[in-house]
Amino acid sequence: MDATPDDRLYATVLRMVIWDEPEQTVMEVIEKNGFAGAAGRKIYQRARNERIATIRAGCIRKAWSGLLWTGLGLVLFTVFWFGFGWITERIYVIAGVFVLIGLWKGLDGLLGVLLAPGKKGSLAE
Repeated sequence: MDATPDDRLYATVLRMVIWDEPEQTVMEVIEKNGFAGAAGRKIYQRARNERIATIRAGCIRKAWSGLLWTGLGLVLFTVFWFGFGWITERIYVIAGVFVLIGLWKGLDGLLGVLLAPGKKGSLAE
């Protein structure tokens, strides 16, 4: 099944938006292909929304990863402290490191979700 010219144009626009080409350059390509005004703006906005959704999906994975790391640290601490009734300094430090890694990844993911529309540069970076 062959792609229509509209599909090929959208694929080109999406590629340009994902690589963070300037909006003016992208709009020139859209207008050269016969989509001026609101129709061209709609194509650009659709590609821009897809870029933001892709960024947010990656950041949500980071946030979940942070939650898992934090949970692992808390479970480790809880098992030794409440389960066995004792905890060594080494286990305490390991649990603390897990929690700190989790908080770092979780915060990075949440900030990425919130700041996704303003992210500069290619998605490959």
